[in-house]
Amino acid sequence: MRRTSDVDTPSGETIEHVTEEDLTVFRLMHRGMRVDSLALHEALLRLPATDHLGAARLADWFRGLEEIIVHHHTVEDALFWPALVGCDGSFAALRRDLEDDHHELDARMAEVADALEALGAVGAGLAEKERAVAAADAFAGTLHDHLDREEDAAFGRIMAAMPRDLHDELGARATASTDKRALPFVGPWLADHATPLEAQRLYAAVPWVVRALVKGPWRRRYERRAALVRRSRSGAAATPVRAASRFGAAASVAVLAGAAALALGASACGSDASASSDPGTTHVHQASGSAAVADGVVTVTMDDWSYAPIEAAVPAGTVQLRAVNDGHEAHEVQVARPKAGVTAESFRQTYEQQGEQAAMKTVDLVGGLHGVQPGTTVEGPIVLDPGEYLLMCFFPSADGQSHILKGMVDSFEVTRSGEQHAAPHADATIVAADFSLAIPPGFDGKGTVELRNDGTVGHEVVFLRVADGKTPADVFAWYGSGQQGPQPFAFTGGVAALPAGATGWVDLDLAPGTYMAVCFIPAADGTPHALLGMVSNFTVA
Repeated sequence: MRRTSDVDTPSGETIEHVTEEDLTVFRLMHRGMRVDSLALHEALLRLPATDHLGAARLADWFRGLEEIIVHHHTVEDALFWPALVGCDGSFAALRRDLEDDHHELDARMAEVADALEALGAVGAGLAEKERAVAAADAFAGTLHDHLDREEDAAFGRIMAAMPRDLHDELGARATASTDKRALPFVGPWLADHATPLEAQRLYAAVPWVVRALVKGPWRRRYERRAALVRRSRSGAAATPVRAASRFGAAASVAVLAGAAALALGASACGSDASASSDPGTTHVHQASGSAAVADGVVTVTMDDWSYAPIEAAVPAGTVQLRAVNDGHEAHEVQVARPKAGVTAESFRQTYEQQGEQAAMKTVDLVGGLHGVQPGTTVEGPIVLDPGEYLLMCFFPSADGQSHILKGMVDSFEVTRSGEQHAAPHADATIVAADFSLAIPPGFDGKGTVELRNDGTVGHEVVFLRVADGKTPADVFAWYGSGQQGPQPFAFTGGVAALPAGATGWVDLDLAPGTYMAVCFIPAADGTPHALLGMVSNFTVA
């Protein structure tokens, strides 16, 4: 229950004051800063002096923490402290001391940033490490001393003198002033340090879309940036860091948040709940049998989590790609051309150690088949030039780990062919742009469907059939509930990721029902393209 002052206003209303509960975010941010300042120092003590990549990762993470701290004390200096002086004049002198602390803290953080940059440079050694450790130690000491003084000087006065409506107004202004580009770090950082009760309150206070992003793609990107520091917090042995997936259980929460909102108006612009192995385990068993190459058809059989090896050479030109899912989880057949020296295993290692964006720089995507529901087959034409190719599946399992890390990367060879191959004929064309998916009028989901990427970045399309009696909003609600109950949709095929200017195809025979066409590919900040507009809902009669 909130406490109120005993002083009535002239209108006879009581003034509701700030309570301890209202200071949840303040205290959460302070606790996170304290924990991470110490964890940075510990991480640097553990880091080998010649681990330049590790130092660069720490520097990248520290930039995120520094932005949080600078914004936090800028908001205090510009909003909260002047308002608190107006409520309690005795805070005026203390305010100046705290502002001086902020300037000193800025200087300590600049020293840390410079030291981390030096430690990450080629040729850095023990001297640079010692400098970084000393800078982190000074930063942690300054930060802890400042937060102690701030909490002693300000928190009690805020609760005693500041009206709650003023505090709420200042909080709203502080939130509005946050650089939106920082949100992919700030949101997961807060959740990372929150207790379960604090996290519940935080999630309840933000829109579904933000909540979904924090729990999904932003969280995975944050965990990669913070991996070394998070390990140092707990003192636990290093464990493999999950790479972000282009779509799936958690990422789809974010995607479908936007989809649900769009579905409530008009057409705009995956996951599987089965159990899987522990995170970090790579499965290299292969699907039973081998892929068939005959009469211009390449049949790729998938299991959990592998492709049957394509042992025969695939002829160049236009071939019919057939994806057969014998597993218990949804899969895809993403086809890519590896760059010089890249193998299936080296791609998987890069994906595991450096993340998806780094791995994708080692290949050129050429399309493929998307969204193959367990027990089903999806097929469509694909044009292949001679050379080496990779197959890969970006779907995540229920544990959040990408199928790539579980072994779903394989290779095959395309050889020259003397036969002439006509370009695929399309019965309908869906146009992808930055950022929209244009479904043609009267689209009936039958025949060979072409995806033409008119955008400047890679795009894809996967079709979801909403279960009978459900709506796109129900799909979103299912994800938002933590995937409780039966899955209210099924994957019904699609075209895997294409580069800008490319075209891909899939053969469809969609049953009557409500469908969603989605591009799950994330932007550089982890935001799925669907949240930028790449979701279209349509009906097949």
